Amino acid sequence: MVKQVSGSEFLVTKKEVMATKLNEDDQVLFVKEIEEPYTQLILKSKKGMFHRFLIEEIPTKKKGAIGVRGMQLSKDDFLETYWLVIGQAGETICYEEKVIAISRVKLAKRDGKGTKLRL
Repeated sequence: MVKQVSGSEFLVTKKEVMATKLNEDDQVLFVKEIEEPYTQLILKSKKGMFHRFLIEEIPTKKKGAIGVRGMQLSKDDFLETYWLVIGQAGETICYEEKVIAISRVKLAKRDGKGTKLRL
């Protein structure tokens, strides 16, 4: 699940704030303040599927809401890592000591299956 939350949602007087609802067996992979110039998100699953989509496709939700699915995963797969990218020609990411051009990961809509890359 992915979601965007306005930073003002976390301006509270309590020290601890619930940032999201999780389903059973779910866990938070990352929390990051996203600023310009990042426009795209690449998700990578344990089974080697890469999925790239526009950050603007992630709806803004309230902090207590459940997010939306960013990538379809098979039953025994899970998200392993992510990259925030600008989306410019020639841009690369590093994975397992290999440099991968982001153009190898097809830009698709949120909630797709992704692409298996030959590394």
